[in-house]
Amino acid sequence: MRTSLEPPVLTTSRLTIRMCKPSEAERVMSFFTENADHLQPWWPTFHAEQFTAGFWRSTLHHYDQDFRNGRAVKMFLFDYSENVVGIVNLNQLVRGVSHSAILGYGIARDCEGKGLMTEAVMEVVKYAFGPLYLHRLTANYIPVNVASGRILEKVGFVKEGYAKDYLLINGQWRDHVLTGLNNSDWTSL
Repeated sequence: MRTSLEPPVLTTSRLTIRMCKPSEAERVMSFFTENADHLQPWWPTFHAEQFTAGFWRSTLHHYDQDFRNGRAVKMFLFDYSENVVGIVNLNQLVRGVSHSAILGYGIARDCEGKGLMTEAVMEVVKYAFGPLYLHRLTANYIPVNVASGRILEKVGFVKEGYAKDYLLINGQWRDHVLTGLNNSDWTSL
């Protein structure tokens, strides 16, 4: 495996994309608190403890452990002022015959429509197919979330199917459009 145990720090012209330390729990809590209504239609049901610094200190510690154990890479988007403006995750990393992960993301309400998430996803794909050495990414979205579908299309993801009652989102089983992107440059070790 061609990966490093050092957490990635990715940069674009407008963003820094990196994991957060438990000491940054307040920043992450603020992002979710300020954007709860905006994100809730696309996320599992939020619970009151998710809006506490203690929850995020513990969760960020678990994110670090998941990264170090090769299970996930959960990063946050920071603007030029070092405010958390989004989240982007590579979940369920699988090696062996798959070398794959599931991409997920969310952005602050006041950052929507500015191309920031497309910019971030492009950079994360480069990381996934470069240093992380993955062969395939999948990403799935609720059909009415047209903006999410456009992001994936711009980055090169291809629609591969439709799953009924795929994920429990905001307390309801929701259908999802299934998309995928393969790393055509991947070669076996």
